[in-house]
Amino acid sequence: MDTDGDGLFEYAQKFRSSPGKKDGLYWETKEGEEPSPLGPFAANARKEGYLKQPIQDRPQPYHGYFYKILKGQGKNAPGGAYDYVVNGNMIGGFALVAYPAQYGNTGIMTFVVNQDGVVYQKNFGKNTARIAEELKLFDPDKTWVKVKAE
Repeated sequence: MDTDGDGLFEYAQKFRSSPGKKDGLYWETKEGEEPSPLGPFAANARKEGYLKQPIQDRPQPYHGYFYKILKGQGKNAPGGAYDYVVNGNMIGGFALVAYPAQYGNTGIMTFVVNQDGVVYQKNFGKNTARIAEELKLFDPDKTWVKVKAE
């Protein structure tokens, strides 16, 4: 989608759009408007009891996990290290990390995936929140395990 109107299709760099803009994966819509990419997901989450409060600036867990968009990849990723963002547009790819909101209670494994759709998992232990929050790149080295498709 062209999030900034420059004629270049790019991946979203954030989940929640800036107020009055469509520069993320979710934005408020009015009756009859086409939903944002995460609009149906957000509606479903509301039915499940999530998002009862207005969407806030700080991340909220969903099914016990936090989610974050990664804007580049490291040397261990297929194709090597590079930024996904070029001249302010995320055109080189995308990646996500999902990590437990409460390690040992809501989950143990941290997961990463990029535009190729291959999911990797790793157990960061009790320091999961700190380590995952510091993750900036999709970089599945040999310590990450490929998740088998079911």
